[in-house]
Amino acid sequence: MLIYGFSTLESEDDRQLLTELVSRYESSMYNIAKYFVKSDVDAEDVVSESFLKILENFSKYKALPRNGREGWIVVIVKNTSRDLLRRSKRISWLEDQVEEPAVETDMDSELAYADLVEAIRSMPESYREIMELKYVLEWSNVEIAKHLGVSENVVGARLFRAREKLKQQLRQEGSYQ
Repeated sequence: MLIYGFSTLESEDDRQLLTELVSRYESSMYNIAKYFVKSDVDAEDVVSESFLKILENFSKYKALPRNGREGWIVVIVKNTSRDLLRRSKRISWLEDQVEEPAVETDMDSELAYADLVEAIRSMPESYREIMELKYVLEWSNVEIAKHLGVSENVVGARLFRAREKLKQQLRQEGSYQ
């Protein structure tokens, strides 16, 4: 990826910025892609395609403020993941069926996991997004606040409300005591 990227960039500053981009975001990009596409191979494809899209729009990347670049990259990876799912004739990531957990568990645990994932996916966008950022991507409240453009207090309040809504939803479905 770096070799192709270097060949498309003209200045040494751009090549240095690309090196920094890859070292800083490649792992996060993979984790985001893996969350959506569920497959290691597909996640690697998504990351590669995302880097190509970033290279095609490198001037836009450079023009973004440093604290806005990560959010832009997340959007590209998310959209590239959705495109891959559409191309492979799967339903959208919101409606995708839950994959079986990688470790062997008893039937009750599998059902509880499926109920939890389904409950999170059916939550309003603002709750679902903040829970994904916090518990799937493991971002800190500070990172979430910067990404969403809100204060840390707002993030904490939204997380609290999202957890409470999730508990309430699971109680109604009988999945949570």
